[in-house]
Amino acid sequence: MFDLSLFFRASEVLFPIFRVLFVFGIGTLGGKVFSEEQSSYPSRPVKVVVPFAAGGGSDVLARILLSGVERSAVSREPLVVLNVGGAGGTIGSRRVKNAEPDGYEILALHDGVFTARQFGKVGYGYEAFTPIAATGRDGVVVAVRNGSSFANLEVLLETIRDKPESVVFGANLGAPSQLTGLLIEKGLDGAKFRYSQTGGGADRLASLLGEHVDVSSFSIAEYLRFKEAGVRALAYLGKDRHPALPETSTALEQGFDVVSDLTHFWWAPKGTPTERVSTLARILKKGMETSYVQEKFTELHREPVFLAGDELNTFLANRERLFSGVGQGAKVPQPPVVAWVGGGIVLLGLIVFVNRRRNESLVVRSSFPFPSKRLFGVCLLVVTYLLSMQTGVLGFTLATFLFVTSMGVGLSGLRNRALVAWSIAALVLAFGGEALFSNFLGVDLP
Repeated sequence: MFDLSLFFRASEVLFPIFRVLFVFGIGTLGGKVFSEEQSSYPSRPVKVVVPFAAGGGSDVLARILLSGVERSAVSREPLVVLNVGGAGGTIGSRRVKNAEPDGYEILALHDGVFTARQFGKVGYGYEAFTPIAATGRDGVVVAVRNGSSFANLEVLLETIRDKPESVVFGANLGAPSQLTGLLIEKGLDGAKFRYSQTGGGADRLASLLGEHVDVSSFSIAEYLRFKEAGVRALAYLGKDRHPALPETSTALEQGFDVVSDLTHFWWAPKGTPTERVSTLARILKKGMETSYVQEKFTELHREPVFLAGDELNTFLANRERLFSGVGQGAKVPQPPVVAWVGGGIVLLGLIVFVNRRRNESLVVRSSFPFPSKRLFGVCLLVVTYLLSMQTGVLGFTLATFLFVTSMGVGLSGLRNRALVAWSIAALVLAFGGEALFSNFLGVDLP
């Protein structure tokens, strides 16, 4: 007959051993899977966030390079473009900044990563990312429409020195195009443009031809494409004349120390493993080396520069010093969105609070030294709401939804009908507000 006592005694001895072996096996298996994941990177498609609309200059350049990567067969998994436009490129950059640092979501963004902070559009700069590589440089042309009275850069600068802000410079405010205008101003003491928000290259051309602005800047490729439409170059902002524009003198030749270009970069979230960043840099370099990319860059008159590692870090530090010196005092005023939303919600809450008190026939004496507990709770919620976004703990959408819902519960209690109404209001304010400010007003939200 089977002795159950022996079975239980054996179990008491063997179970701890089995438990150790089980944990060890799981740990070994997990370590092996993790190791394979590390060594086989990328093991799934990599998202490349282009923070502008499809078809724009940044989008085209990113797709050209990724086509080169595909043709080189250097990566077992594709790199796929994801357009996340809005707020001058800051919505897409913020998305990647806050993404998981695993190398599966990266950012393709030019010098706008510097200028957005210098002009006050966001509170972070290039140091919020891990740089992967620089892949190409575009020359910059300062241009006016045909028939303009500005014959050269000297006439233009003397005009805005003698009559500051009398000439309108078309730019995408807070972006590299505005930086170009500021660099030109530094060519002559006292010179100052008046800046107008005109958007990307095609929009700047339309504004220039429509006489809404007097001068603007374009990349070499844009200028050559737009030249026949009726624009004329005043100067090329490179150190030497560009082969595609041999008749256009540089600002240096005209006696002004103004040099500018547009460099394109690739970024990963801060904390991305070094070996994955190196892998991505190697993949991009192989793509750059393909004849397809080289031919496309030649067609676009784009300098095929490639930087990575220490060379890239040195370049970025110098770039930051250049932009910080130019951008001082030129911040783009941003509407206090958080304060507006917070104030509106507080006002709504106070109205509900007063009506509720009136309905309950409660009289608050003017000599009462402190607000009621409920009003104090509302104020505390407002402070928490604003601080959560200011410190980056929560984004606008989630913070607004939680705040409105919490205030609804505090003011109306847990009655089903009221709770449903407040929840609907929270959804509308959170998602509707995000869509309104980001997509229509072009404001970068936390």
